[in-house]
Amino acid sequence: MPLNLLAKLAGISRQAIWKACLRGNWRGHFLEVRVIQGKGGNAGNQYLVGLNSLPPELQLRLRPIQTQVQNPSKQIATRGRHGRADKGKKRVVISRQWDALVPFDVLTKTKIAEDLKQEIRGLLAAGAAWGHVKVLARNFLVETSRSWGFRPSDPASFEQACSIPWTLVSEELHYRKVHQFRANRKAYEDSRPRGRRSIEGMRPMELVVGDVHPIDIHLTRADRSICTAKLIGFLDWATGRVWCDLIAFDTRGGVNNRDVIEVFAAMVEHPAFGLPEALYIDNGKEYGFATYLDDAMTLTVPGFHGPGRSMRVINALPYNAPAKPIERWFGDCRRWSKTADKRRQELKRWKEQRRPPARSSTSAVAGGRLCGAVLIM
Repeated sequence: MPLNLLAKLAGISRQAIWKACLRGNWRGHFLEVRVIQGKGGNAGNQYLVGLNSLPPELQLRLRPIQTQVQNPSKQIATRGRHGRADKGKKRVVISRQWDALVPFDVLTKTKIAEDLKQEIRGLLAAGAAWGHVKVLARNFLVETSRSWGFRPSDPASFEQACSIPWTLVSEELHYRKVHQFRANRKAYEDSRPRGRRSIEGMRPMELVVGDVHPIDIHLTRADRSICTAKLIGFLDWATGRVWCDLIAFDTRGGVNNRDVIEVFAAMVEHPAFGLPEALYIDNGKEYGFATYLDDAMTLTVPGFHGPGRSMRVINALPYNAPAKPIERWFGDCRRWSKTADKRRQELKRWKEQRRPPARSSTSAVAGGRLCGAVLIM
């Protein structure tokens, strides 16, 4: 330690410390002094005193200085309290009022809290509303506390202490998905996360998606009755091509096996489409013919000795319409049909606004020919 800092620490002058260094002892303690070459002073000589040779009281004074030098002060913005030491740990079991009122130990309180959570989960899974859940859960907590031997002196204050905190119910709200799965399967499937698929590297007709879609256009039968047609479509996922056909019924009814077979056979016979490698269809009875497609492909055709070919049939999961890309194509067609008349009128108006005015027949040389050309346009 240099002499000026030691003099400030001891509360004496620098000359007194310098004389003690020359003597080699101070206050009955031998000082370890080392002389180094520097600037200024006595011919550039500077004295350094060993810290271990100082008196004990000076060494105690030196500790705060050492700590301050070794651990420099941080900025003011970083000195504030950033959070509780027990952050993230539960400080209550159910509620502060209930925890302070009942005389149970920690294990018993934890067991009651777990039973209460199971009751709340069951109520939410059954479709109970928020207010009903809080009332029924409070009654369950009151009965459970009494079943463990607790007899309150004031029943009114005890029931108030058994009120269920909103955080305890909100933590279990995801169990409402169970009720949604049972009561509204479509909404449950629509809320599930979806993965994006790519058609990169797919071959044409590698995967064909088939489906039936109603067309909301009224058609008049021969007997003056109204009907709507059905659209049977097969989408080539790799290229986006669609083979479709409209089916209208003479009487009431729906699409059957024969209708789907006719459209599918027409697609297979067309040279631009052919037989798909895999067919992705629904589980309806109108697709029952697809069960025998793989067996039919193994039959031998007379006069043809080429390699056999198999086709894989994939049945869609129930309530999983977003997984079929042909549903998006149906939606685009439906939106286009609803706005087709409006777009036709807008196009007609746009052509009328851009049409040049007709020229007079007395305008210029060869004006008749020019006028005729303009009128034709």
